[in-house]
Amino acid sequence: MPPRFALSAIALAVTTLAQAAPSAYPLDDIVVTATRTPLPVKQVIGDVTVINQEQIRNAGQTTLVELLQSQPGLEITQSGGAGAVAGVSIRGANSNQTLVLIDGLRAGSVTLGSTPLENVSLDQIDHIEILRGPASSLYGADAIGGVIQIFTKQGSGTPHATAALGLGTQGTVNGRVGYSGQTGATRFSVGAGYDKTNGGFSAARPGTFGYVPDDDGDRKRNASLSIEHALTAEHSIGLSGFYNYDRVGYDAGNASDYANNQVNGVSAYWKGKLATAWQSRVLIGQGANLTDNFSNGVSTSKFNSRQTQYQWQNDFTLSSGVLSASLERNEQKVDSATAFSVTSRTVNAGQLGYQTTLGAHSLQASLRHDDYSDFGGHTTSNLGYGYAISPLWRATASYGSAFKAPTFNDMYYPLSFGYQGNPNLKPETSRNGELALRYAAGVNAFSIAAYQNDVRDLIQINSSFSTVENIAQARLRGIELSGATHLAGVNIKASYDWQNPENRATGNILTYRAQRHGTLDLSRSFGALELGAQVIASDKRYTNASNTNTLPGYALLNVRARYKLTQDWSMLARVNNALDKDYQLVKGYNTPGINAFVGVEYNPR
Repeated sequence: MPPRFALSAIALAVTTLAQAAPSAYPLDDIVVTATRTPLPVKQVIGDVTVINQEQIRNAGQTTLVELLQSQPGLEITQSGGAGAVAGVSIRGANSNQTLVLIDGLRAGSVTLGSTPLENVSLDQIDHIEILRGPASSLYGADAIGGVIQIFTKQGSGTPHATAALGLGTQGTVNGRVGYSGQTGATRFSVGAGYDKTNGGFSAARPGTFGYVPDDDGDRKRNASLSIEHALTAEHSIGLSGFYNYDRVGYDAGNASDYANNQVNGVSAYWKGKLATAWQSRVLIGQGANLTDNFSNGVSTSKFNSRQTQYQWQNDFTLSSGVLSASLERNEQKVDSATAFSVTSRTVNAGQLGYQTTLGAHSLQASLRHDDYSDFGGHTTSNLGYGYAISPLWRATASYGSAFKAPTFNDMYYPLSFGYQGNPNLKPETSRNGELALRYAAGVNAFSIAAYQNDVRDLIQINSSFSTVENIAQARLRGIELSGATHLAGVNIKASYDWQNPENRATGNILTYRAQRHGTLDLSRSFGALELGAQVIASDKRYTNASNTNTLPGYALLNVRARYKLTQDWSMLARVNNALDKDYQLVKGYNTPGINAFVGVEYNPR
């Protein structure tokens, strides 16, 4: 059971819900990730968080990983500072069991099975939707823990320019420019940005393999483009693209070791109404993750993944609800100096979804079949039910399945030092049940969710270290609490997670998962000045499967301030890890100590 202070937190949250205050937290955001169709967040049965543009700006962070670290249900690992390899776990699942989409595209590594969020710049992001819980019946493979969907900036209103420039400790420089708006039937957005830090410390700690006593810096460049033109009142065409280049230093035995990483995507689409009750959308695009490692100026390894994707979604508005039907195709390819035995495969999929509301009752259902050219097909489903107890209180229940596809590394890695991939692998599978209770009234919000996710056929290296096999099982159980309110002039947001992600064979806790973690965010405005403070806390984490080695828990304090100089100009200052806490997210690797940033932003509204 969760600790006693968590129950006290529930009582406190419910008590504060009655406080009246001006609007501070948007509860009417429209989300698409939870059902693949637009739906107000308060009507969604799934567990969803929306991080909008204002929240991203006010958070004051310069990296996507830092922003995600403060979200309910999410934990991160990172082997160093900005740009270092990072992983995001949702509800105790493996980081490669989190599906990441950028403008609806997969742009991750098909060799690792994950998306390097540490290489994606915040500059180009308009908003983020986080769906906790299985979502393979909506999006296919890898959504066992949940989905993180990133939406890049779109144009609207009178064309206008935006710009920002900031400086910080450890040689940090951040700058971006943009131009967006709408002219006639065409709306557009174009932007570019640059980020640099000297690091200020070595990624690895002394005694860690590859340690070099140097500063491992990071340098990013990014650009994004979005154009949409309305052919008629009911038909539009569009083009969007994003580019992220990241050069990051790391420790592998030489001071000159670094990696060039890219996360890119481009897509073209048409959307329109084919009949009064028939909305359709066709998208063709490609996502790419390109990685090249260097030592002494010479490339030592290259892993380039490209996924060419075709999507056709049709939404039918019926008298009894909304029915969705989609067809998809994904062509995955690997270009590498490593001689994989197979370098391409295709995935064809069909998906159905249905949602309806009848009085106080709501229903959401989805079914999907994915057919892989190598290991075959897999079908997933989800059924969710919601009941409006009152206009403010809502109870939900859901049950669904998900799967993770074996990667090219898992199946086709060539023989090397006695190890090779296993082409006979099956996908990892899961079944998840969830109950939730939610409250929403103006600025006041509260939710509690309990879940159990049984994961089977986990892919792990075998006892002889000769290959990987489907040999493990895990059970992910937990309770999530989150709330927001406005009290005595202070905006308050908090979350608390208790989880028990265990190995079913041994009963041990899975590595790098804290059984308790949470966040608290406070902010208050004083005229043109807004001050904020954030606490991120985590319990101890085990670093080995036998649970004999641990990393101690930690609590971080981040403080920030924003001052509105004029209607269009503002200044931002923040201090992260203000108490200079020495902690680790991965054993043997450093994290940033106290660091500060000051910037100015031009953003006409």
